[in-house]
Amino acid sequence: MDPDVQIHSVLLIGTGPVASRVFLDNLSAVMIERFKKKGVNAEFSYVGKLQASSSRNLDSLVNDRFDSYLLFKASDSSYLDMTKTKSVIIGPGITGSHIGNQYAQDYKLQLFQKRERMHLVWDGKLNIDFDLANNSRYEYISNMIFKGLSKDVVQLK
Repeated sequence: MDPDVQIHSVLLIGTGPVASRVFLDNLSAVMIERFKKKGVNAEFSYVGKLQASSSRNLDSLVNDRFDSYLLFKASDSSYLDMTKTKSVIIGPGITGSHIGNQYAQDYKLQLFQKRERMHLVWDGKLNIDFDLANNSRYEYISNMIFKGLSKDVVQLK
């Protein structure tokens, strides 16, 4: 990609069905904290499902507050099962079960920088399949995204 990419401020943009919003709200909170630790201003905006007029939806978010835009574009298919039974080990020889929130979705990630016009500087893929309530997974997913960004010579501030 582009070796001269530096991020000073970024808007995380989420797309997709309602289940995507739950996932992206949680993930963006973790990512925003990480960006802040690196001295990068970050915010999150959810635009819902992208329609044919999607470029207009996204263009309306472009402003002078951000030099970069990280788009989480959800695929057309998703899976959410809020009744999935999960076994839980309580102690030696003791197991129980509870209902989980199994969520599966594929995302295309794209990082744009605002120059004369929007310029694609990085892209990646994210395949999600886990329990939405498993908060430790958001930190892991965030770390994987930051590794992908860093590997492709994106500099954070």
